[in-house]
Amino acid sequence: MYYLIRGRKRTAGTVKVCLVHGSFFETIPIDQLIRGAFIQALTEALNQPPDDDLIAQLTLLFSKQQFFSRTRSVANASVKLRFRIMTEAKREGNVFDPQQYPDIHDNTLSFIVPYHEKARALHALRDLIASNTSPPLTQLTLVHRLNGPFFALQLPFIQPTPT
Repeated sequence: MYYLIRGRKRTAGTVKVCLVHGSFFETIPIDQLIRGAFIQALTEALNQPPDDDLIAQLTLLFSKQQFFSRTRSVANASVKLRFRIMTEAKREGNVFDPQQYPDIHDNTLSFIVPYHEKARALHALRDLIASNTSPPLTQLTLVHRLNGPFFALQLPFIQPTPT
């Protein structure tokens, strides 16, 4: 799975666009992520860590997104309820954070894959790379703080010349 993401700085008028392999964000399995979040919610609600039996029962029920992400209709309610999981990138996983990933420049389009897929990415894009004379296509290695090295190809946006 790939994610197409865009970030912009309104004040600077700059944009970054990245097509990013899912493993850049998915540093742990989704079931483990959901389980950890539910344990945190239980701990807060109970004002103490829940016992192991309660954790086992509840996480068995709620660690799979498909068990609770459907719309639910409750008797005598005039609305339906749907639980959704929303995520936001931590600093370590935010490819647009200039302190974490300074090589991702403003006004560029980047294609980011796990480093072990570098050869396959280069092969798949060889015609683009071979015909690319202007603007230059840059090859980068990004070091993800949680998930190891990633390979990136970066192409600057062509800026229109003022007339």
